[in-house]
Amino acid sequence: MCDGDELVIYTPGHSLYTDTLITYGIAYPMIRTIEEPEEILKVFGTGLNYAITIRGVGIDHLAQVIANYVIEKSNSFKRELMVIPRSEAKTRADGRVGLLSGNDVLEFVKVLRNKAGVRKYLESLRSPAHAKNEGKTGKGVKSKLKLSLMPTAGKYLPQDLTTNNRYSDNRYYRVCEYCSAFAALGLYCGALTARLREWALIIFLGFEGEVGGGALNQALHLIRSEADTLANLPIEEGITARGRDIPLSLELGLSMDVLPLRTLSQAMLCLFTDSAIKGISESNASWKSLSVKFNATRAKSGNLQVRGYEEVLLTPVVDALADLMRDNVIVKFRERVRWLLRAARSRGPESGDAITALESIFMFFQTRRLSDLYSFVRSYEVSMKNFSKSSEYRLGLSREVCEELAKLSTRP
Repeated sequence: MCDGDELVIYTPGHSLYTDTLITYGIAYPMIRTIEEPEEILKVFGTGLNYAITIRGVGIDHLAQVIANYVIEKSNSFKRELMVIPRSEAKTRADGRVGLLSGNDVLEFVKVLRNKAGVRKYLESLRSPAHAKNEGKTGKGVKSKLKLSLMPTAGKYLPQDLTTNNRYSDNRYYRVCEYCSAFAALGLYCGALTARLREWALIIFLGFEGEVGGGALNQALHLIRSEADTLANLPIEEGITARGRDIPLSLELGLSMDVLPLRTLSQAMLCLFTDSAIKGISESNASWKSLSVKFNATRAKSGNLQVRGYEEVLLTPVVDALADLMRDNVIVKFRERVRWLLRAARSRGPESGDAITALESIFMFFQTRRLSDLYSFVRSYEVSMKNFSKSSEYRLGLSREVCEELAKLSTRP
């Protein structure tokens, strides 16, 4: 293939959740091998599926890159995705996702290491029509799409959510084995996960519009760096809830049972690295978080239970964080979000005000109304005043942060 040629891959259109994972599974192994991913690779989201465009790369090379990546990462892929009892876990990366059976994960590895099979699948995605023989109506498609790869799939959807949902009958949603395997690879590459007792939380980013490979690389690199950090953290090592530098996934996990998914998703973005926020903000796309909370007590048997699913528009938060980066107060603001998360889960008198402060700041990012900013400032100060009685020190909001937040009300 010559440099001027383009390879275009269309994800199947099973659901925004599943297709976002498939996109990450296809794109990330390629992104990490090219020097200028922003120029070479583009992804366009339609709201249901994605078109991946790669310049100067043939389908054989893409299949080889994906197979090589899975071979290279097969051990961590298995360790992070499959159910691992806490008694058998050695690091906090073991069972990081932990929502798939060992047999499922081994089958995914086998499928993804098969270059010829991967190439045939990618070839089928050169047309948007791949999914026409899958889903509820497909015949002869053997792979049941697991709940962790599509929370609204078939028999798992509670009947009382809707009476007119096309997935609400008792049949499984079935896809080809490669759709399942690539969705699992995307879960490994691109999902931030958190665990707390029986609860498991998955959060990742979807988008509508065009995003370059550079922006995707920054966001997905953050996820993989997070997993690498957990892999170096022994399971026996305790986590200090008020420590400054605990991994993002642990920060969210500790807050999982006191904050709604909507608030957690927005707080997650605030704690992203500067480079990830910059890449996301400079893309020509509208971003949203896709988050799902599971009761994972039956994960080993495959009988997961959904306990919450949210799609939250993140563009107002992205825009606000980009402005705070330009004004050089993002580090101070990020630190205060961390302390609000800790105050919210403290179960003390500061908890309610901390939750109100978090909800108010995200409302302000959306409305830019000074009344919402006032609610944030007031609730923050009351929460921190109470929290300081049981913590190392009181982290005041600071005049600089207040001034820069107030400036946002004058910007479109």
